Amino acid sequence: SQGRWNVFTSTGIERRKSFAGVMDWQGWAITLGCPYSDGTGERGPGKYDGKFEAAPDIDHGNKKVQQSIQIWMRWLRLEVGFDAWRFDFVKGYGAEFVGKYCEKTEPAWAVGELWL
Repeated sequence: SQGRWNVFTSTGIERRKSFAGVMDWQGWAITLGCPYSDGTGERGPGKYDGKFEAAPDIDHGNKKVQQSIQIWMRWLRLEVGFDAWRFDFVKGYGAEFVGKYCEKTEPAWAVGELWL
């Protein structure tokens, strides 16, 4: 799996028209320099981005990544009924991305997990 936990197979979600290819991220969605990178990403990690060695460093600066996350989050909000967000490992990406995701998905509130 190369740490790519977002590649879904045999779950049925990949056949849903609204999700066809949306979250099927490959090496292009991972920051350069990450052990899971295949070298096709657009940029390296941000200056202050933290590391979590168990998973790939997702390139939140990549527009396609941003669009995929926003589509998924809007589905969770509008179809599943989530009304708030818990952002995982917020020291791993810039706060501006949390702001973008909240702006596009309009949660009632949001919280971020920050451990030192």
